[in-house]
Amino acid sequence: MKLKNKTALAIMALALISSESYSAPNISSASNNGGNITITGSGFGIRSNYGGGQPFLNKAWTNFESGVLTGGNITMGSYPQNWRVGTTNNRTNSKKYAEKFYSVGELGALEIDQSGTPREWFASFWIKMLSNNQSGKFFRIYGSNGNIFFSTGGPDYTIRAASEGADGPTQWGSPNSLSANAWHKFEVYMSDNPKALTVWLDGVEQWSRPDLVPTNFGANGHTIDIGNMIDGPERGYGVAGSYSYDDVFIDHTRARVELGNTDTWSNSTIREVQIPTAWSDGSITVNINKGSFTTGTAYLFVVDSAGNASKGYPITLSAGNTTNTLSAPKNLQLTAPSN
Repeated sequence: MKLKNKTALAIMALALISSESYSAPNISSASNNGGNITITGSGFGIRSNYGGGQPFLNKAWTNFESGVLTGGNITMGSYPQNWRVGTTNNRTNSKKYAEKFYSVGELGALEIDQSGTPREWFASFWIKMLSNNQSGKFFRIYGSNGNIFFSTGGPDYTIRAASEGADGPTQWGSPNSLSANAWHKFEVYMSDNPKALTVWLDGVEQWSRPDLVPTNFGANGHTIDIGNMIDGPERGYGVAGSYSYDDVFIDHTRARVELGNTDTWSNSTIREVQIPTAWSDGSITVNINKGSFTTGTAYLFVVDSAGNASKGYPITLSAGNTTNTLSAPKNLQLTAPSN
């Protein structure tokens, strides 16, 4: 059929938009079983188990509530003296978090090994900065043909990024900014085939820069670094820096479940990632991570591997719904003494 006018074109466009809306996951029911939730529905897609021997499917997870800095496929790199467990100015419902601070130098990171890594990455964590004009590289992904790091600089608390191995120029900021002594949610999605790199702050997209992704990134055998570097007084700001982290979630797919505070994904100003333990196209089980939610109604969202979110499904949280906590390793002490 030959389209003869703009009206016909508009009708076709609306039909395409309508058909695309049905591609998002759909939740038909959810049962809250105290420490976990089973979700049924359709269009969830299939995801792999990247956790290995861990009791979850994503690559790495910890909320530091065990009181140690490692576990959940997260290990300590060099300079453990530059890390400690924080207990003050913490998030709602959180008693402990990890703090990277300048002590014996700027280096040392919490590391996630990338052996067997596919060619896409998703990271979500809460981050806090002090009000001391600090700068550093708070997150970094390494590969054989380059690396990408995310940073803040001096009095500028916006999110920067640079790539060693790609042709794209440095990203010198973001529309929204971190604020001193406050917790913010940082998320990033990256793929090297096809190239993609997008950053969100508190659920709001900040920028998208596929030109920062090196060709044939080659992550296998390298690490993902939390708290890669933090600057000290010698940088000219007169004080030593500090980054704090909570609820660190690393994966190699965008497929995930989150709790939101409204029934619309884009309108949810609070989102907390859930910990997947079983996943099929029609059924998902997650361990509950209440995060900053307390009791009452929250909304479940299933996000598929293409980044499409379902409509929010209401669920009641009670005092018995406990935040997922990893057990502390036995006979292991990795917390550094406070200065």
